[in-house]
Amino acid sequence: MTVYNGRLYCGTGTCQGRGSADFKYDVGKVFSFEAGRCVSYDEDLGAEWRHIAAVREKDQLKLYVDGKLVSTSKSFDAAAFDLSNDRPLFIGFGQENYFNGSLRDVRIYKGAIDIAEVVKIRDESPSNG
Repeated sequence: MTVYNGRLYCGTGTCQGRGSADFKYDVGKVFSFEAGRCVSYDEDLGAEWRHIAAVREKDQLKLYVDGKLVSTSKSFDAAAFDLSNDRPLFIGFGQENYFNGSLRDVRIYKGAIDIAEVVKIRDESPSNG
């Protein structure tokens, strides 16, 4: 099993690692699953400070790394994804593990911001200089 591009993948196989005269139709298949909509950056971010911005804009999610758009979700029905709740917000609790690092200058906005605002915030960030 693995996670890539926001989807969970699982493959079927045998423990023998070779073909068999007793062919099984459920061997050698790959299945994937996505719960809701998400964006991901499937590269190593490295050890230096990075500026990360996640934006929900109308019917898409967008992920920016250092002011560059790196991932966009498929379109979705925004009304079906009402995230209003009275629960605490947890940052860094991932689908596979917990965030291991430091966060600085965390901001949450009421509405979507555009790329110009993302770049402006990145350039003004205390981590950028």
